[in-house]
Amino acid sequence: EEDAIGLSVVPWSDGREQPLSSSRWEDNVKFVYRDGQFVSSATAYFPDATTANTFYAYYPYTDRAAVDVTAVPVSVPAVQTRSESDPLATLAAHDFLYAVTCGIKKGDNAVNLQFKHLFSALEIRLTTDLRAKLEGVIFRCVSNENAAVSMENATVDLRTGEVNVSEAVVSNAVRLDCSGNTSDTEALVLHLVVTPGHAGETFEAVALVNGKEYIFATVKAPSDG
Repeated sequence: EEDAIGLSVVPWSDGREQPLSSSRWEDNVKFVYRDGQFVSSATAYFPDATTANTFYAYYPYTDRAAVDVTAVPVSVPAVQTRSESDPLATLAAHDFLYAVTCGIKKGDNAVNLQFKHLFSALEIRLTTDLRAKLEGVIFRCVSNENAAVSMENATVDLRTGEVNVSEAVVSNAVRLDCSGNTSDTEALVLHLVVTPGHAGETFEAVALVNGKEYIFATVKAPSDG
């Protein structure tokens, strides 16, 4: 409830989409999820029956996306926090979804928007015969210190899903602050949000215990990312 998406509609002319700087039918209209449906204080409509349009949608809504759907602000925090009452809340808090549907004209059928996840969800299962109180874990790229595993103030092009980090603050690691006791019988399951890709890069998973780092796994990303 109360989750919100943004919707922009760009018209076509002469067989191609018009420049995004030209007029749009709808520009970053906010739709809020209430009582099983998305509602908005504004009305999204087709101005005529013949013009084809491209629908761009994304989640979560931000008023900073109104200027350009090719540069919607996105971030993956370098420090994330695990909720003990809802361990999966970290994923929801930092998720970003987007959808593009082209060539839509006015009609009786609903516009079909297929949303995609922009980021990757990482699951860590930690087991050890050493009893310790965990303070956090770090997922770090060790083969490329310039890898953008986390980022602040990056942008995404909703047309392609490509992320631009040229003006972003990036880090080669993500830390998850959490608490829990390690065990050799039951895995401690942790979840982080990271940027996708990093084909062929090597990562280490690090446990934080009493302020010290302990490497417990080293993995290599697949060649296809």
